[in-house]
Amino acid sequence: MHPVVKMRIFPSQIIKTTLEDQVWKKKSINSIIIHSGVRISEMKINPGAGNYSVGMVCRWSPEKNPNYIVELADFNRKKNGPLTFNIVSELEANHSNYEKASESCIVFTPMAYDLLVDFYRNCSVIICPSLFETYGRVPLEAVAHGVPALVSHNMGVAEVYKKVGLADLIVDFNDVNSVYKKIISLKNYQIPREIVNEIRQYYSEERVYGEYMELFRSVANHSLAFGLGL
Repeated sequence: MHPVVKMRIFPSQIIKTTLEDQVWKKKSINSIIIHSGVRISEMKINPGAGNYSVGMVCRWSPEKNPNYIVELADFNRKKNGPLTFNIVSELEANHSNYEKASESCIVFTPMAYDLLVDFYRNCSVIICPSLFETYGRVPLEAVAHGVPALVSHNMGVAEVYKKVGLADLIVDFNDVNSVYKKIISLKNYQIPREIVNEIRQYYSEERVYGEYMELFRSVANHSLAFGLGL
């Protein structure tokens, strides 16, 4: 089989490196990184929520570090701080962690995309404290709609942040006090319009799916050229 049909596609450098170093124990060949695309709503870009509402969207699973928002809410309460907290997750009233989360946050169940965009737009900042994430669409969705989103260094989407000029929104979530101060400082922060436009142009689902289609066409053409067929 011609090696061109063995192409590996990774959503980020961090997952490629992790697999090479910790699983395969060797460098991968014929690989390419295509960052995941995000949906772009036609809703007006948020000019800045101007409030102290913190949002989080995640599955309630360990790698997503969902307890972080509860920890942050407790920190805010002890400081008698101004922040309010909202989380979108699959938590229902009978979920084992619902009571703990609902004591500190307003809990929303998963919602349609336009409603989710509205959720982003009503927050002053979104937090994504994942312990590890191959990519992470939520923060890029938020940023694409004008809402700052804090991400960890262990998320693939942090690579996009560095490319577009949002490295100052990559934080160490181990330092709760530092993260808290960062959130407070972002109350009236607005994502520069040129960055929003760049994300919408180069990281939309349509653009990224187009990259996949071009790659698939290239593979098909090479296969046919070598008489392999698909």
